[in-house]
Amino acid sequence: MKVNEKIIMKNSFETLVYNEGVRQAVCSKKYHPGFEVKWADTHFILMRAHTEDEALAQYQRQYPLRLGFVHGKIAGVF
Repeated sequence: MKVNEKIIMKNSFETLVYNEGVRQAVCSKKYHPGFEVKWADTHFILMRAHTEDEALAQYQRQYPLRLGFVHGKIAGVF
């Protein structure tokens, strides 16, 4: 590492995630064809990223809205 080189640390972010389709299936006493029943419950998901926008992009990649995932507000964890 060079003397004047900055080290940029990633920050921690968290949000709540659940799957609306799974919730609806569980309420109807059915199974969702693509996801486990546990996704009807809310999960705290921790993500490491440089910025909140980067964290949001990671959440959307891993838990896509088009597949029924719902994300809460992203909060920085300090």
